[in-house]
Amino acid sequence: HALRDARLLRRRRLRVGWLGIGRSTHAAAVRRKEGARLGRTVVRHESLHFAEASPRGKGGRRPRPDAGATFSGIRVTGPATPPLYLDDADAVERFVDSIARERLLAVDTEGASFHRFHDRIYLLQLSTRQHTAVIDPLPIGTPTALGRMLEDAKVKIVFHDADYDLRLLAQDYGWHVRNIFDTRIAAQLAGIRAFGLAALLERFFGMKLEKKHQRADWSMRPLTADMLEYAAQDTHFLLGLRDRLADELERLGRTSWAREEFARLE
Repeated sequence: HALRDARLLRRRRLRVGWLGIGRSTHAAAVRRKEGARLGRTVVRHESLHFAEASPRGKGGRRPRPDAGATFSGIRVTGPATPPLYLDDADAVERFVDSIARERLLAVDTEGASFHRFHDRIYLLQLSTRQHTAVIDPLPIGTPTALGRMLEDAKVKIVFHDADYDLRLLAQDYGWHVRNIFDTRIAAQLAGIRAFGLAALLERFFGMKLEKKHQRADWSMRPLTADMLEYAAQDTHFLLGLRDRLADELERLGRTSWAREEFARLE
């Protein structure tokens, strides 16, 4: 049965022009993660303006009021409220408590593999359908409440190219995410050749993103407002993208294939 299943999975991969999903080496995961950033940066609309982060900042800083999440006249599927920057343990706990009933959460991490010999998590980005937050873990340590949410099998966690993020979450915090949707894998199973985040956002939402902070040193402090804006984009539109890809997989009859591949990441 195992051999038959392996052959079937290989045929599926070949049919959509895709090979190699699954656990890769850490170095390959880093390279793929950085490659997925090509062409990706901030979308310049007023809903994403952070206050400048300071070395000893407290709590959650809100950007100026949202002027509408639109880009080139297109309504973009993402949280309407401006992103939060959280670098205080109490503020993080309050935020996680406020989203505790959510059953769909977009997550990303920022490391510094191009600048540090030992990689680790320097930022955590989260989005629900209503809110986006960028968490600085350096001054607060392990955000335990968030870990419980990510490990809850009832909460679906959405990543783009999950492998690198999952490795860092396990390495730094010992977290093991149980219920995953990976938009990169979903796009490849749908037969989409340009499956980087920037390409997918342009394909589905008409967003043309410029290059910026591709290999930024996320270990530096203080982080600039531009860097925080850039980081927020990693999850701000990810749930909307997940919806579109899930619909496409359903249309193609490949939803079960995706479930099998997502389960391999757990």
